[in-house]
Amino acid sequence: MSKFLYDVRPYFITALQFVLFIPFFYALTLQVPIYWWMSAFAVAFCFTVFGFNIGFHHTFCHKIFKFPRFIEIILMYIGTVGSGSSPLGWSIYHGAHHKYPDTVYDPNSPYILKWKALFMCFHKTSKPDIIGMRHLFKDPFQKYFDSNIGYWTTMLSWPILMGCIFGIKGLIFLWAIPVLYTLLTQIIFVFSHVGQPDKTGNRAINNWLLHLVSFGDGNHKDHHTKWNTCGWLPIVSAKLIGGKPVSR
Repeated sequence: MSKFLYDVRPYFITALQFVLFIPFFYALTLQVPIYWWMSAFAVAFCFTVFGFNIGFHHTFCHKIFKFPRFIEIILMYIGTVGSGSSPLGWSIYHGAHHKYPDTVYDPNSPYILKWKALFMCFHKTSKPDIIGMRHLFKDPFQKYFDSNIGYWTTMLSWPILMGCIFGIKGLIFLWAIPVLYTLLTQIIFVFSHVGQPDKTGNRAINNWLLHLVSFGDGNHKDHHTKWNTCGWLPIVSAKLIGGKPVSR
């Protein structure tokens, strides 16, 4: 049962990619005060910029920023809720994406996967970057969020809390729509590998659409050229919540 609950995660995330469109389209039919949509945008910003971009991508995986410990734990939590992955599980695959870009060992290359790249259950690799992410395996909170109890408790706690406090509107505008937004942003990241290959075979491009939906993190080709770089808004946002760039 433990192995099943771990292995089913990518299929759960893929199901969310489809199922969450239902509450989104339902929300479009509702006549609600504008603050509900503003709240959905604010939570989506937190999930996408703070949880996924700053937390998962630039802090836990690439070690660009350093935060106070309690902020790191918050980033682990909201990143897991928004992306549907644990920071450790996501990072070992993303490390492989940087080591083997657009090859058969790249877990999410649209050049290799074609249409399958749209669905996160196909984002796999036989060479996850365990060694490159060994710092995460030493972190007890990273291991907790990657465990079945940590992952599923985190994934279920936010929608249950929003639903209990704010009812059906809270479930839709404070969970479903923000999570859908973060998942779709991840897919746009994936499809920022549709350019001509460079000398290493990397097909990453600087993507204006990604720049827009990720709130300033669309210089994907530049990031692959120099992985310890990111967009201006993540840098500003990280500093606002106590983050400091790591000197190298």
